[in-house]
Amino acid sequence: MLAEFFTAISTASSMKLSRDTVHVMGKYFPKFEPLPQFSMLSSLEASFFQSSWTLSPAFFGGCPNLQSLILDLNDYLGSEKQLIKLLDVRQGFFSTLKFVKLTMPLADRATPTNLALAAYFLRNCDVLEKLSVSAAFSFNILDQIKKVPKKSLRCEIVVVD
Repeated sequence: MLAEFFTAISTASSMKLSRDTVHVMGKYFPKFEPLPQFSMLSSLEASFFQSSWTLSPAFFGGCPNLQSLILDLNDYLGSEKQLIKLLDVRQGFFSTLKFVKLTMPLADRATPTNLALAAYFLRNCDVLEKLSVSAAFSFNILDQIKKVPKKSLRCEIVVVD
């Protein structure tokens, strides 16, 4: 039933996935079924539990036309190496991504892992136009992000509430 549901929504152009939905997907896919391709998906907003990040390479790899990505980092507590490994997806993902927003609660403070995630997008996205980070990223981390060499020279980095 779950596979049928995700296959039915695989033609969506925009999607918002809650932590619970991503968690269920991580428990089911790819243990029982391969994850469907979301070839028409251009906009995604997702929240991930730390345990569900293992799903991300398969999921993002199935989104070859993704242009906008909003990631909620509230519950990611893993290491930088784990994060980069989990985001290591097919090149197609990076050739279309124009907008990335990284959010976290203001009460939290960005960590070196959050810096690594921002840097990862800046270094790998061919056509990235804007990287938005929440105000929870401290000035020190923001200064470091701004020093990262960008693959897309026209990319701007902005702070949002």
